[in-house]
Amino acid sequence: MGPLKSAHWLFLIAIAFITMMFGMVLGGLAGGGVLIPVVFPIAETMGIDPYHFNIVITASVGIGLFLPPMGVGSSWRCACQPAVGQHWRAYLPT
Repeated sequence: MGPLKSAHWLFLIAIAFITMMFGMVLGGLAGGGVLIPVVFPIAETMGIDPYHFNIVITASVGIGLFLPPMGVGSSWRCACQPAVGQHWRAYLPT
């Protein structure tokens, strides 16, 4: 792990990409539950701040939820979102 110790940004970019791949297929909680216990000790050994690591993981899983092939977040959004013409009247003053 010698070359990676000096390149924290490379490790975080690689983890973000891998987490997006997990988020695309498994979803948020399952992807994080599988990946974080494996990768977090490596990040601690490299000296990466746990809060920074968590922000990268959370953002990557969030992005992965809306990417194909599964697009769990996209399908959920489309199922719960009303059509634009149905709710615009609620914002008008009475």
